[in-house]
Amino acid sequence: MVKLRNLLQLIPRRYSYYPYFICFLCSLIFLVYHYDHIEKLEVEKSIIDSSNDFDLYDDDDMLFNCPSEIQFNIKNRQHLTIIIAPKLVPFLWKNFRALLCTGVDVYIMFNEVFNISSSSRGDNFPACIKRSTRSYTHRFLFVTNEKLEKYGVSYMTKYPTIKYSSLDRAIVWLYHRKSLTTVWLMNYGVQWYHINNITYLFDIYTSDTTDILCEGIVETNSTRWKQWPQNQSDIFPKSYWIGTFNPLVRYSRRLLFHHYKYMQLIHKNRLHYEIDTNFRFHEFIMGTIANIEQLSIAVFNQKIDFLHLSLGDYNTTFILFLLRQGKHIIHPIRYDSILTKYSINHIVKLINNNN
Repeated sequence: MVKLRNLLQLIPRRYSYYPYFICFLCSLIFLVYHYDHIEKLEVEKSIIDSSNDFDLYDDDDMLFNCPSEIQFNIKNRQHLTIIIAPKLVPFLWKNFRALLCTGVDVYIMFNEVFNISSSSRGDNFPACIKRSTRSYTHRFLFVTNEKLEKYGVSYMTKYPTIKYSSLDRAIVWLYHRKSLTTVWLMNYGVQWYHINNITYLFDIYTSDTTDILCEGIVETNSTRWKQWPQNQSDIFPKSYWIGTFNPLVRYSRRLLFHHYKYMQLIHKNRLHYEIDTNFRFHEFIMGTIANIEQLSIAVFNQKIDFLHLSLGDYNTTFILFLLRQGKHIIHPIRYDSILTKYSINHIVKLINNNN
């Protein structure tokens, strides 16, 4: 101590405060590091603690019953996914359950309020009038028409008689998810051979920054696409028109922000202007906004050959044909098909059966 005091006395007066400042700075660095280290440990601990606690509870607060072939992975929570559906039906509930059990941050947006006493979800759970606050059914979403009026979001489906759809409701709900980077929107007619096909697809694009990832791009000069607006618009000049095929699509936060701005532009500054409903169709407006704002648009990589996203209504024979071709994510299938009714082993037997 004496030697240290003598050493301090040798320091010129004008520098005498330096050792104290250095000590203070070192202490501050230590405290910041220590706090950050503790915080990281707490975050890691919360992830570990939640690895078996990811909304995996049913209405009675009992643990959710996941299929034995599905492995939970907390890393899948980074994949925000919304299934777009008019209402809950048994095959949709099965696909939702599969995604949830992998850890994917999945929701279903309906076009009607989910009835907690409904037995339509097909899980044989008895009707009830209340549910646990931890129940997965808080992921069954609905946004009111009043909110849609407020944000001016309407007519995003190709059916002009439907002013508000579950897709409109999903977009408004996403406006408020300010922390998201990207979101996957999935039509309820998308089914798969194994849930790992979906999580594998999501993982491939984890670091990709494209604003619209879709199945196909339709250029303005295409005559096959019937969804082009019939009128001109200075808000959406024809030179920027583009269509995207979106039964399974990923949008960025940037794109959703610009969509919000354009809806406000239409409704705050053009209330007298009757804009063609086709300008609102999501497979037109999202791509066109991206074009105007110089955002990026891309189709799924050609090497990803396990997707078959098209139009139609596929029966069992055609589903088996696609599976034999290595197509493991298929659209559209809007019924309880072999992919949702049977186990993987049973499906394999069907695939190997040439009859």
